[in-house]
Amino acid sequence: MAIAANMIPVAIGTETNGSLMAPAYYNSIVSIKPTLGLVSRYGIIPISGNQDTAGPMGKTVADCAILLDQIVGQDINDPSTLHDNHPREFYSKAIKKSVRGMSVGIVHFSNHSYKDEEKKVLLEAKNKLGKKGVFVIDIVIKSGSMNNLKSLLYEFKHDLNHYLKTVEGSTKMKSLQDIISFNQEDPEVRLKYGQTILIDSDKTSGQLDEPKYLSIRKKLLKEANRFEDLMQKLHLDALLSTRWSSYAPIAGNPSICVPGKPLIDLKPISVVFVGKKFDDATLISIAHAYEQATKHRIPPTLE
Repeated sequence: MAIAANMIPVAIGTETNGSLMAPAYYNSIVSIKPTLGLVSRYGIIPISGNQDTAGPMGKTVADCAILLDQIVGQDINDPSTLHDNHPREFYSKAIKKSVRGMSVGIVHFSNHSYKDEEKKVLLEAKNKLGKKGVFVIDIVIKSGSMNNLKSLLYEFKHDLNHYLKTVEGSTKMKSLQDIISFNQEDPEVRLKYGQTILIDSDKTSGQLDEPKYLSIRKKLLKEANRFEDLMQKLHLDALLSTRWSSYAPIAGNPSICVPGKPLIDLKPISVVFVGKKFDDATLISIAHAYEQATKHRIPPTLE
């Protein structure tokens, strides 16, 4: 909200499953969820090592790209960043790149209804990007089930316990069970919203090689990888929708949220772009081109 109110230019948020996209969507700002492994998570309290990432939030794609340049890079404290086959890029340069010849698929979920205003936003995106020389096609798919709570319960226990054992600081907590016990000592103050998820997580083994967990994760990835598979099969640089979904966060793809209409009626609609893994620069180029062609964000007037 501080960004939306023009109080600060940029901020860094984190996302496990929508926590960068959703606030940007509803506050009519821009956010970038980088490819998993582009930004170190060291020091961030974990929920899931398979999905957690930090990312920039700002008023424009350019601002977010500049901030992204400052936070990407390899870190020995986060093995997910230690990839030699993806050289470091400067993402702020991507906003200057022409999008002519690039290709985008507009995703329509057949099992979801779309309001007329959403249809208008998608049509505008198609026309505006088309005028920029982008090849745009419509894709109709049925979105599948991706309720990943069961896998997150395993991952949260596993990753939080590791974090608490290695974090530097004054906390006496060394495990998820320690936190649960601490909360139970003063429930009126510490358990206003309960801790059902913490308890359910602690009931799991927290072992990410357990067959039950591996089976759950395999089914999730089969559905979540559909976006990456679509882009590879149809030779697309990005997908576009008026809905944020679990495809990018579960599979690890990058995504960018950009305002899709002027926020003059307190009914926000944004456009969410999803790109191929480690092709964040191309996604930034496309999102920036759309943003500059539409310029839907209206600076607020605060009294």
